[in-house]
Amino acid sequence: MQHSAEKIPQPKQHLILRNLPDIDSNAPAQGLWQLAKSYGPLFRLSLPGGRNLLIISSHELVQEVCDESRFSKKVPQVLRNFQP
Repeated sequence: MQHSAEKIPQPKQHLILRNLPDIDSNAPAQGLWQLAKSYGPLFRLSLPGGRNLLIISSHELVQEVCDESRFSKKVPQVLRNFQP
């Protein structure tokens, strides 16, 4: 499943604080669940300073993005040789 960043739902942004006011500072996890109820299992938030978050809230989507067979990663040589 591919998504264009423009098609991923997002709450309306506030001028300077962007989507920061949409996150409940007293109960952030519960606030994110409420946003997921409104915007679906995949939505984005923009934060001050140009930071963007992609929020995934369904078990199925989390399994998709954690499936290492669906993507490749390049591990630097220095980390390949690392042994704890």
